[in-house]
Amino acid sequence: MTRLPDPSLALRRQQHLHAGAAAIAILALTSIHHAYGAYAFETPWRLHILAIVVPAAIGIVVALSCGAAMSGRPQGRRSTLLAALLILLFPVGAIGFYEGGYNHVLKNLVYVVGGEARARALFPPPLYEMPRDVFFEATGIAQFPLSIAAAVLALRLLRGPAGAAAWRVRGQARGWPRSGEVRFPPCSDAQVRGTSHSRIGDRAARRSRP
Repeated sequence: MTRLPDPSLALRRQQHLHAGAAAIAILALTSIHHAYGAYAFETPWRLHILAIVVPAAIGIVVALSCGAAMSGRPQGRRSTLLAALLILLFPVGAIGFYEGGYNHVLKNLVYVVGGEARARALFPPPLYEMPRDVFFEATGIAQFPLSIAAAVLALRLLRGPAGAAAWRVRGQARGWPRSGEVRFPPCSDAQVRGTSHSRIGDRAARRSRP
């Protein structure tokens, strides 16, 4: 019997890969954003983000790798939980929602709707820059929608085993084979009778030959 790979295991590993890719994309984007801001506005203190990004990226990658490698086991579930919490805490919360959503999306909305004076009152320099640099603002705003995608993928990690189990149950209800099981398509009665008649005819033909 040919053993087929467990589809739920492949699904969980794919979830780990997608969540990790989204988180690393946010960390890479915010590194570029802050490095550019440090150079463009002569504010080297913005480079402090690198001291947080590097260990956060290492922690997320290690936790996701362990969770994917030991998927289905208690150690794998704990590693997956840790990875999801790290993603939601730093790339999503601290960078995406606060840095991207508050510092850039809200700031630009206030600037457009309320004017520069209102924006300066709510977002005073030197911590904030008025939206005059397109690249700086574009990379800052982009952190917000990317964090929403990362949040969705991280939440899928938290309910990954249950979701995979439900997916497997639905597949079995539709007649999909279980892991390690090979099924052949059923034959109708007409096909069975036709096959039997064909075999009988072949035997009669062979007997009638000289």
